[in-house]
Amino acid sequence: MNRHQQTEQTRIGVFYMAIAIFMFSTVNAVVKDVMGVYPLMQIIFLRFFFALLPCSFMVYQNGGIKSLKTPNLKSHFFCGSLAVLNLALLFSSFKVLPLADVTAFAFSTILFITLLSYPLLKEIVGLHRWFAVILGFGGVLIMLNPSGELFHIGSLMALVFAFGDGLIMIFARLLSRTDKSSTIVFYCSLIAAMIAAFFVPFVWVMPNVTDFFKLVFLGIGSGTAQILLTYAYRYAQATLIAPVIYTAILWSAFYGYYFWGEVPSSEAIFGGSLVIFSGLYLIYWEKRQAHLA
Repeated sequence: MNRHQQTEQTRIGVFYMAIAIFMFSTVNAVVKDVMGVYPLMQIIFLRFFFALLPCSFMVYQNGGIKSLKTPNLKSHFFCGSLAVLNLALLFSSFKVLPLADVTAFAFSTILFITLLSYPLLKEIVGLHRWFAVILGFGGVLIMLNPSGELFHIGSLMALVFAFGDGLIMIFARLLSRTDKSSTIVFYCSLIAAMIAAFFVPFVWVMPNVTDFFKLVFLGIGSGTAQILLTYAYRYAQATLIAPVIYTAILWSAFYGYYFWGEVPSSEAIFGGSLVIFSGLYLIYWEKRQAHLA
C-alpha cells in the first residue's frame, strides 16, 4: 500500500470513528432524557436487546453462527454481567451530573486500562505510562468535587463506571485471543439483555410512541456505533484515530447546554483537561514505542 492509499484509509477510519462517537454521545443524551420517565432496568434491557440487531449483522459478516462457538462462556458471562452493572452506574450518574462532567470521568477508562494491564495482562507499565496515569488521576481528584461537595455521589458512580469499563476492555482483549470482536460484542449484549430481562416484569412502564422510538434507538444506535468502531480500527491504526474519541466532550457539552442548560463545572473543565492530556500522552507514547519496535 502506497502513502496516498494509507492516507485515504486513515481518513476513512477517522470518519467512521467520528460518526461512532457522535452516535454514542447522542445515545447518552437520549438516556438522560428518558431516565426520569422509565425505570433504570427497563432502559438497560431495551438498550442491550435492540443492540442485538446490529450485533447480529456483525456476526453475519464475520462467519455467521459458527463464529459464536467459544470456549469462554464463563468469561463472556462475567463481561455481560459487568456491563449491566456498569451501565446502571453510568445512566444513574446522568441524573445528577451534567453530560460533559460524566463524559470527562469516562475518559479515565484509558487510565484504568493502563493500571490494570500489569496485574491482568502482565504488561510492563513503564515510567512514561506511570507519569500519564498519575497526571490523569490528579485530574480525576479535581473532578471529584464538581458541585462543591467532596466525593459527590454522581462523580463516584461515573468513576466506578470508568473502572468497570476498563475492566471490560481488559477482558475483551483477553477474549480476543480466541474469539472475534463480533462474538465478544454479541455475547455481551445477549447476556446483559437476559440479566436485565429478569427485572423488567417488575418495573415495566409502557412507553408512548415517541419514547418507544427513543428506547429503540438506544440499542440500535449503540450497536451501529460499535460496528463503526470496528470499521474505524480496520481502516486505520488505533493510535491515529483514538484521539477522535475526545470529540465526545464537545458533543456532550453541546447536548447538555442545548437541552438542559448545563454548563460544565470549572473542576470538570480543568480536571477533564488533565485526563484528556494524559490519555493523549498515552496514545502518543504507544505510537512512538510501536514505531521504534
